[in-house]
Amino acid sequence: MLVCLAAIGAIIAIAGGTVDADIDQLQMQQGSVLSHALALAASVAHTASGWNRKDLKPVIDLVQRAGVVAQIDGTSGQLIRGSPGYDQARSFSVQQVPIVDKGKLIGSVTLKFDGKGLGADIDRYSTLRWHIRIVAAAAAVLIGLGVSLLVAIRLTTPVDRLVAAVRAMGAGDSWVRIGQIRGVPEVRELSAAFDQMADSLSAEEQSRRDMAADLAHELRAPIAVLQAGLESIQDGLADPTPENLGLLRGEVVRLAQMADDLRILGSGLSAELKVELATNDLAAIAAGAAHSLTAAYQAANVSLNLQLTGVEIRADVRRMSQVVVNLLSNAVKFTPAGGSVTLETGPAPSPRFAMLRITDTGIGIAEQDLPFVTQRFFRGQRAAEVSGSGIGLAVVDQLVRLHHGQMEITSEPGRGTQVTVMLPQAEDQTP
Repeated sequence: MLVCLAAIGAIIAIAGGTVDADIDQLQMQQGSVLSHALALAASVAHTASGWNRKDLKPVIDLVQRAGVVAQIDGTSGQLIRGSPGYDQARSFSVQQVPIVDKGKLIGSVTLKFDGKGLGADIDRYSTLRWHIRIVAAAAAVLIGLGVSLLVAIRLTTPVDRLVAAVRAMGAGDSWVRIGQIRGVPEVRELSAAFDQMADSLSAEEQSRRDMAADLAHELRAPIAVLQAGLESIQDGLADPTPENLGLLRGEVVRLAQMADDLRILGSGLSAELKVELATNDLAAIAAGAAHSLTAAYQAANVSLNLQLTGVEIRADVRRMSQVVVNLLSNAVKFTPAGGSVTLETGPAPSPRFAMLRITDTGIGIAEQDLPFVTQRFFRGQRAAEVSGSGIGLAVVDQLVRLHHGQMEITSEPGRGTQVTVMLPQAEDQTP
């Protein structure tokens, strides 16, 4: 409404500076025409013997019908002829012109523009103009109010929905969504961003629930083995032979590995995980990690092929061994019996980089799952076919980053997966 009123004020100001000036100029021009016409008629009525007042009466009457009162005076100021009520007539403007006959001044004509004729028309126009301005201002206010209400509703309705959704999510309803709304582009974009955030939070919450279930499943098996083994020894059903104790120790190592993986993730996220880098041969690290998994590969009936070329990198031996062990463990886990896994090390095609590559002939990873396999607790569509907690690749990704390296995963469902780790060579790695 303020904008509408300001616009009308500007229009009034412009009109006052242009239209009003034009009207005043028109009034002056018409008054000048009447004055000169009356002066010309009066000069005709003047003869050598003096003024012919009778000839002046029709002229005065004609001018008066035009809404003007006039008076003709002689050179000495004496009244020659005038309109009735001239002295009492109110005037909007007064004009006076001389009467000249044959180049000689013989008198003057004075005109008063009263409330009739042209003066009355100007007065009525001025009054009507203000009425129009008032009506236009009222109409503009009503239009502005209507438009502002529509705009306000268009703005506030989606914002109200957004506020309600935020409050619902704050109250624990993680499935609330705003959906498609009508409004200005910024509000639509904000609503879409909220829905995207809610989807991400829901997906993360679902991942946590899945992780808890997977960890419970993973923990149940070694705990059950430990419980059964210890109870058998305690009840005298089994002897504490090195073989039995070795089986129990294996389950303890399995539990310790899971706990260590979880600790690594927590430490990595809080920037507390440290690595001690030193120059080491990547091939030697990979060979040691592969040797520790020989029994696991034999039990799974999966062949492990080593193609190791020495290349020096700066690495934490224990952490880099964990990278290789986790990748090899994943490979054997998702490779059916009779398949094969190939472990390669050596200089990378890119200068000043070393390469660690593990290729398997397993079940592969779906294309839509590839961008997420390094996220914590993520398990792909086919991961349910084997046990696991979904933290192995997340740990590997974290450790590779700590070694200033990069990891790339390519896969084709049904044909296998290839994981390539690129690490800076020792001479190009800052200690």
